[in-house]
Amino acid sequence: MMGVATRACARRNRFQLLRTVCECSCLSFSNSCMQQGVRVSDVCPLLLSLSPHGRYYRGYLSIDGRDFAFALTLPSSGELKDARIECDWLLAQMLRGKEALLQKLLQESEDEASFLMKLKQILLY
Repeated sequence: MMGVATRACARRNRFQLLRTVCECSCLSFSNSCMQQGVRVSDVCPLLLSLSPHGRYYRGYLSIDGRDFAFALTLPSSGELKDARIECDWLLAQMLRGKEALLQKLLQESEDEASFLMKLKQILLY
């Protein structure tokens, strides 16, 4: 079991990574993720891949010190633009009115890690 100090340190490290990524322009996110080898576990350590091919992620999305239940399911084609997102009620309320932007992020993102970084950036501001 993780202690309070360990969790705070882990959160601080995640936010430092996010801040570093946020300094890039939104359009260069996917390229930077691919070049730097950023994985989903680097962006969202509480989000686990529950399938052998990395097509189903379930866990928690940490935003500004709060954890929200979140699931990302990719279709058999593996294309992110057709992914299905499930989340808890509070996160759904935060995303209300941003459905078009969310769909655009899914279409433009190269991989799951870059999508999650963009999503977290939107929810932080």
